[in-house]
Amino acid sequence: MLALVLGLITLRTREFAFSLVTYAANVVCYTVCYNWSVLGGSDGFVGIPTLDLSLPGLKLVALSNKDLWPYAYGLLLLVLYFVSRFRRSKLGHAALMVHMNPPLATMSGLDPHRVRLQVFLVSAPLTAVGGWLYAYQRAYVGPDLFETYFLVLMLTAVVLVGRRLLVGPLIGTTILMVQKSYLSFGAYFDKIVLGTILIAVLCLFPGGLASLMRGLRRRPAGGQ
Repeated sequence: MLALVLGLITLRTREFAFSLVTYAANVVCYTVCYNWSVLGGSDGFVGIPTLDLSLPGLKLVALSNKDLWPYAYGLLLLVLYFVSRFRRSKLGHAALMVHMNPPLATMSGLDPHRVRLQVFLVSAPLTAVGGWLYAYQRAYVGPDLFETYFLVLMLTAVVLVGRRLLVGPLIGTTILMVQKSYLSFGAYFDKIVLGTILIAVLCLFPGGLASLMRGLRRRPAGGQ
């Protein structure tokens, strides 16, 4: 339901305007969550119980981060399978055409706004599943999730390796998490590093690391 409301508001815009509208929506969500006591206010929801999916005769309880890994891997495989099937579906082909050539899509009888909204709605449950598991992992959900850092982190993870690559976001997230865990320069410096990486990717090689590697492979020996 939230995806429908947000999609109707934002998906009529494109490019730079779309970025501004989505960022404005993020600011509104942050402000509402931070000041509305029903959603926990600035403290958020605390004391979320441990994940318990036990069935009669089968105990499925995650008491620690280690116990959550099987659920995370299982959901990851399901998401990759779903995305792979979606890309081969009728809606997936329509979405690609709308993205690559909106005028051609319109001439083919597609409504670009309707297609983008459908894709937005299909992606919402996947996002919700990730948030569901994240809540159990932290035992807390608060307005800090709407901070700019998380938006930049997710965007960088998507574009870092290359767009329209099935495992691209997964590899990008892995690279960023390795940097944060083992090559961290501190919270504020990590934000600077993340922003610098995003700017470098968008300005120097918009196709991501995959396009950079393809360019290096095509370069003749001796740089000629």
